[in-house]
Amino acid sequence: EKVKEIKEVQVDVVDGDGNDSEDNDIDYEVVEEDNDGSDNEKIEEVVEEEDGGDDEETEVVVVVEEEETDGDEVEAEVEAVEEEESVAAKPSKEEKKDIAKPQITDTLTCGEEESVLVKAHGRRIGRKLLLMAEKNLCLSFKQLSKFSLAKDKVMTWVHSRPEEELNELLYGAPNRNNYAVALNDEHAYLHVYKNGGTTVNRVTKQGHTKNADLENRKLFTTVRDPIDHFLSGWAECGYRSENPDEDPAFTLDVGIDQRIESWMDCVKAFIAGGKKQCTNCAKHSFPQANFMLNPDEPKWIHPSLEMVGDLKELGGMLEIAGFAGGLGSSHSARSASDNAIKVQRYPNDRSLLSDKTLQLICEFVKLDYFLFDFEPPQACVDQLQSDMSMIEKSSS
Repeated sequence: EKVKEIKEVQVDVVDGDGNDSEDNDIDYEVVEEDNDGSDNEKIEEVVEEEDGGDDEETEVVVVVEEEETDGDEVEAEVEAVEEEESVAAKPSKEEKKDIAKPQITDTLTCGEEESVLVKAHGRRIGRKLLLMAEKNLCLSFKQLSKFSLAKDKVMTWVHSRPEEELNELLYGAPNRNNYAVALNDEHAYLHVYKNGGTTVNRVTKQGHTKNADLENRKLFTTVRDPIDHFLSGWAECGYRSENPDEDPAFTLDVGIDQRIESWMDCVKAFIAGGKKQCTNCAKHSFPQANFMLNPDEPKWIHPSLEMVGDLKELGGMLEIAGFAGGLGSSHSARSASDNAIKVQRYPNDRSLLSDKTLQLICEFVKLDYFLFDFEPPQACVDQLQSDMSMIEKSSS
């Protein structure tokens, strides 16, 4: 007695954009044929792809040949014939396990092909990265590439931590009342303190907009080295202080390490108890990641945040967002080096800090290192790598 065996052939239809079709309707038609006196079955499989209302058909003819054997063994030879469209084989579950997911530490260069960028980041972010590359905004390219790969993984890890640790990492948007600067009907600049907000106000001649008034605008922002940002906040608040010589964080009577440790105590006290515990200015030294939190859901990054660029390329980022006046593509924000008092009393120079002080700052701003593309000082590498390994492991 003949035994018939039909082997299943799995296919995906690939559309013109290179994306796998998710919804395929498959119809099977069995046609009896006679081939040199032996009976064969030919199975015609018609795959119809639904994509935006345009139907594409790809016919895959699978021929199963039967032959008699002396016992129970039957060999089936399967031939797949493709007509007009190339059909990609769908990976099995075992094969999917071998496909490596993009890692946070993976890097792409500024000259990557669009297809590579789209594959790694999705179409929307991939096209933003391509635009950055075309404008030679390679520092911003690195920031958005890292942020795109890291955001979901880092936030998932943060929310898996004990509540006490979670609250030490995420404590709400400090820029709630001056959240963004609306540039046009499509984009708004998310204001991270000490990252060019005043410059954006000046060149756009626009004030701040609260989160509730953003409507459907997409957000973008810029970032800088995490330690430089923390020290810049310290210098800003020292400069604003009415009696810096009476404040242990600003007085010149003690060394810089001691002043920075006092400032860190002040900032953490403000987070815990508000301005009664420390000056309201302490917000300027908050980790940059906290400025990107949604004021309405303060434990999550704002869903409208579309682009993260480098502060050194603020002008180019404004151009991408549709504002072409006032800054060149490579122009950055105003610099504290133009302020003699800040330079003399509050130097932004990490080489003056001990390893202990660097490690203290790194622990406080570690989310910035996890989300953005900056190299930590050597003194901080081991302590950050431990958490980074946990993030990658928890997302695998």
